[in-house]
Amino acid sequence: MAILDMQHCAIEAGRRLKEEDISVETIAARTLAPLDRETILDSVRKTGRPIAVDEAVLSCSIQGQIIASVTEEVFPYLKAPPVCFETRRSLCLSRRCESKQ
Repeated sequence: MAILDMQHCAIEAGRRLKEEDISVETIAARTLAPLDRETILDSVRKTGRPIAVDEAVLSCSIQGQIIASVTEEVFPYLKAPPVCFETRRSLCLSRRCESKQ
């Protein structure tokens, strides 16, 4: 599941994984309100391995909420722990904000 600018990165990562014969399903969330929860939950039911990617830092982010929903709704389908990633860009931005304080 990818949000905002990370959609392009996730689609490219999926293409590269496919070249290595690794099956992946990419969900590009076009809207957050309303969030297409059923598409996300259906994907997790099929794959069992949710990964959420966003530019925001992990605390206070939508990917944390998505993973929480996945864990609550389709826990029996999980084959691996859910994973959240934030981008280096957001890490750089958060460091820049910290240095101003």
